[in-house]
Amino acid sequence: MKSAIEELFFGEIQPNVSDYGENPRVKKAERILCENEDVLLKLLNGKEKKLFVELVNAQGEVDGNRVMEHFVCGFKLGARIIIESIADAG
Repeated sequence: MKSAIEELFFGEIQPNVSDYGENPRVKKAERILCENEDVLLKLLNGKEKKLFVELVNAQGEVDGNRVMEHFVCGFKLGARIIIESIADAG
């Protein structure tokens, strides 16, 4: 049996890939997001369209960085809990 570290190394554990599966709230929000983005891209031209695309891209970058920061924070918290548990057991 591989260790979790080995699984992480070989890409068998991918904490950065989220599958929300059948969560209806997420699916509905994604559908609304895509539909509204498509409508706005058809309505906008020139400078306005460029600004909207830049806004969407910047929001994606901000969201991605926040997700990464939350993951790191959660990982560190888990490590702290393990360390404290081991220290208290001795």
